Amino acid sequence: MPFERVWQADLWQDRDPTTLPQGSALIVAEVRYDPPITKAIYESAKLQEKECFQELNVQPLLSAVMLNGSYSICVFTAVVAEDVRSLYRKIGQPFQQVWKSTLVKPD
Repeated sequence: MPFERVWQADLWQDRDPTTLPQGSALIVAEVRYDPPITKAIYESAKLQEKECFQELNVQPLLSAVMLNGSYSICVFTAVVAEDVRSLYRKIGQPFQQVWKSTLVKPD
């Protein structure tokens, strides 16, 4: 399987992805942080931006955050990728890419 890079990360889990059914639609966001993000900043931001998440019907699932806090892959449940892009724009957090994906569980 081709890949662009491999990096060590912390998994910041908001919900257990194993509870979602096979084939669930997910939205993935690739984000760089400058200055780097910490778990405390992440948790605080989620609380402050709770209304934005509710308004756009976006729910955080998990984030794989590079150990130095400078990069993450964030996974959400949302109807369309544009809802997640709108969320990031509304909270003023730049993102690299946002795309739709499908949950594939191993047998």
